[in-house]
Amino acid sequence: MGIYCEDSKDIYIIVPLRDAKSYPSRPYVDLLLPIGRFAGECYFWIYTEAKHPIIEFWNERLLPRKVADEDGRRWLFMGKKVLKLDLASPPILRFYDLTDPASDICLVTSNKSFIPHGGFADVERQILGYNRESPGMSQIIPNVATVGRPMNFRLIFTAGAALIRRGGRIRLTIPEGLL
Repeated sequence: MGIYCEDSKDIYIIVPLRDAKSYPSRPYVDLLLPIGRFAGECYFWIYTEAKHPIIEFWNERLLPRKVADEDGRRWLFMGKKVLKLDLASPPILRFYDLTDPASDICLVTSNKSFIPHGGFADVERQILGYNRESPGMSQIIPNVATVGRPMNFRLIFTAGAALIRRGGRIRLTIPEGLL
């Protein structure tokens, strides 16, 4: 599951490419970008082992321009683009030439000076000050229900070591089978 974070100045969209759709006969994976409303310049990064990945959207291709955090898997700066985003037409990003998309991460940010380091949890900490496990854990009980039968659920949130900052939210995810 990806993260969309917006503060008073910048947006950060970070999505593991394991959430992208792949097709047996196609040399790419597609990712529907989770967004809010935004207009401005955005910077594209990918965390990958691939030598020459390509990001394509709106008939434009972004190629690697700079390497950050060099090790086997590293963050590649793919370029910048002025975007006008809204909920009605979220962009679909297409990724080519990836060696292991299930382990890769896409980052889109309006923060020109932001340079990601480490994996998903590390970048979460850079952006939010904590990663998704730190604030706590939520549980929905029961976690199994009969389809078509009304059911009452109880949500339990157990606070973790890091506090959720003012205005923060807890995302409740319900499996499609329960809807």
